[in-house]
Amino acid sequence: MRYFLILFFNLLGFAGIAQQYNFRNFSIEDGLEQSQVNVIYQDQKGYIWIGANGGLTRFDGKNFKTWTVKDSLPSANILAITQDSKGVLWFSCSNAGVVSFDGKIFSRYTEENGLSSNDVRSIFEDSKGILWFGTFAGISKFDGKTFQNLELNNGSAGNFIYSVCEDKTGNLWLGSYGGGLGKYDGKNVVFFKTSDGLADNYVTHVAINKKSEVVASTTSGISIFDGNKFSNIGQQQGLLSFQLNDFAYDGSGNLWMASDYGVTKSDGKTFANITEKNGLPDNKITSVFVDREDNLWLGTKKGLSKLADRSFIHFAETGFSPGEIFKTSNGKLIAANRGGGIYFFNGENFSKWEIDETLNERVVSCIAEDKAGGLWFGTSDFEGVYVFDGKKIIQYTEDAGLPSNNINDIICDRNGNMWIATPNGVAKSDSSFFIKIEISDDVTDNNILSIVEDNSGNIWMGGFNGIIYRYDGKKIKKFDENKSPVQSITQSKTGKIYFRTEEAGILCLNGNKFTSITQKEGLNSDVIRSLIFDERGTLWAGTQRGINKIIFNVQEKYSIRSYGFNEGFKALECNSGSAFSDNEGHLWFGTAKGITKFTPSEEKINSQAPQLVVNDILLFFKQFDKLKYSERVDSVSGLPVNMKLPYD
Repeated sequence: MRYFLILFFNLLGFAGIAQQYNFRNFSIEDGLEQSQVNVIYQDQKGYIWIGANGGLTRFDGKNFKTWTVKDSLPSANILAITQDSKGVLWFSCSNAGVVSFDGKIFSRYTEENGLSSNDVRSIFEDSKGILWFGTFAGISKFDGKTFQNLELNNGSAGNFIYSVCEDKTGNLWLGSYGGGLGKYDGKNVVFFKTSDGLADNYVTHVAINKKSEVVASTTSGISIFDGNKFSNIGQQQGLLSFQLNDFAYDGSGNLWMASDYGVTKSDGKTFANITEKNGLPDNKITSVFVDREDNLWLGTKKGLSKLADRSFIHFAETGFSPGEIFKTSNGKLIAANRGGGIYFFNGENFSKWEIDETLNERVVSCIAEDKAGGLWFGTSDFEGVYVFDGKKIIQYTEDAGLPSNNINDIICDRNGNMWIATPNGVAKSDSSFFIKIEISDDVTDNNILSIVEDNSGNIWMGGFNGIIYRYDGKKIKKFDENKSPVQSITQSKTGKIYFRTEEAGILCLNGNKFTSITQKEGLNSDVIRSLIFDERGTLWAGTQRGINKIIFNVQEKYSIRSYGFNEGFKALECNSGSAFSDNEGHLWFGTAKGITKFTPSEEKINSQAPQLVVNDILLFFKQFDKLKYSERVDSVSGLPVNMKLPYD
């Protein structure tokens, strides 16, 4: 055996491998007229509208259509968008008033029509159907015919109204850029300022959350008003920047806050900061919007970003492809890279663990922990086993009694014994020496790939030749066999034992009876790369085509759902034996392109019925005179009303 004294134990490592989210980024190349997005909105038909510095754009999920000054817009710089209860779109143009759009005709309103200012920053329709326009000279009220301007009496700075919303009791809340947070009860306006507990008097957006609290983003963080007092969230709580541009709540209650340095997500307890290194096209986030299907949309200075699925997070870097993922008893999640090196997860990134230069040059095939907390690293490049006790590393090879220096698997049993599976049999150790376990005479192949202890204390092993072994206390004996190598073994809470094979799917042992789960039963492949149970008893199988979710019911029947590229599992190809289920509800899969973290509880099931929108009608695939066959043509949709076509 060889000893390596670790004089300096460093957990900082090198620069981390950052989380990558499943963003779909849209730019000019995808059809946007201009990349600087100011505002995002969804209309009643489901269209996404984007206000940018190059015009007004509508997105149908596939194509972009843009209106500019060439289409009679007074200005191409769109700052605010909303749709009233009659279906008319309203949007503001920089220093050019507001414009209504019925789908065909633009109608413009300015100071000449009664607006308090042509610089309109927000548009809101209240519960009574009244439109409110926040401007740089106060707020204007529009009943469909005339404008009425509300006297704020808040000083010149207090007249810059950036945002308007309404609470359940009918009060209007006004976000003033310089004048604080205003409350209008229909008669009087009262402003709350920093002296009342507001984080900052410069309010950029205001909304009401599910708790009926008033939430305001400011240039000094988020303020939440419960009706009596303010509670504030700033950089000290985890925000990327104290200066916020916008915010929105998603369907799970997470708060997304936009700044010039990225976006911050908070579940009320923890904060996650997302920037360019996590998949955004740009760090300057100008707007946040959550649509009816709970998709997150972000407007940036370099285009539009959509985050549809938030359950998958990827950690990818050239050369990073873990072959083993393991969590220690003290909570450290570590990964052994197939190209060499041990990495650890710090809560945000994976960084290289400078545990030992020699060990980091090895190809680690398996990791286990002994009763004393020592970590055992088995190598597949014929360097035996390395054991780290927290201070020093000891290397064990064939000289110490190992059957082979090539290690396939390691476990620690309930008695504290370490079991080491190799291509030349199995060794057992209870201290610093190893005893090779005798194998029954009817066993012709000593290449043991996998080893596990079941709930009753039985030791099971899987062989390269497809044989399943069980240790009887003295010898390793053949239990059964199949035609494919058995690469790992796991047990369910109900006591069934599952065997992962190389190309024959999953074998299930219930008592003495074997059944199989293969492509015929719904798996996306019979080449099983990883097999784990989560805390709920769901079985997960990684393959070279993604992952499979196998849910068992009370009758022990099961259903299978597969996840591939289209479902968010971008890497597709899982690495052999590289999967782990933690106690926080996360699944970790080592892939050919890094590590994918999957949180099933955040998986979004779209319960929204698809919306059918008819844009046009063609006759024999050609345009025709619709008025000839109908009473009239609707001015908004352009579709015929009560159309009747002749037929034979």
